[in-house]
Amino acid sequence: SISVVEAPESGTANAPEEFCEGAAPASYDLFDLLEDEDQTGIWNDDNATGVLTGNTVDLSGLSPATYNFTFNVDAVGSCDDVDITVSIVINTLPNAGTPTPATFC
Repeated sequence: SISVVEAPESGTANAPEEFCEGAAPASYDLFDLLEDEDQTGIWNDDNATGVLTGNTVDLSGLSPATYNFTFNVDAVGSCDDVDITVSIVINTLPNAGTPTPATFC
């Protein structure tokens, strides 16, 4: 007897998601950064930030930087797929500087 099973699919990574410092959500679903994936697998916090719980991340307290998360889809028998890494960018807020009074005659 021969069984043919569908191979697991890690999906395709979307472009990085970008947020402004202090405006990132407290609950963001990492699957929003993938297309056509099997949602059976494990997410890894590549930067060891401690913000990952399952497939959601709390981005609200992160400093400006690029954060990477890798998805490892569960293998089906000996069939596996490559790991996929997605990125979230927290951008610094622009600094317009400090105003200085000017005196004119």
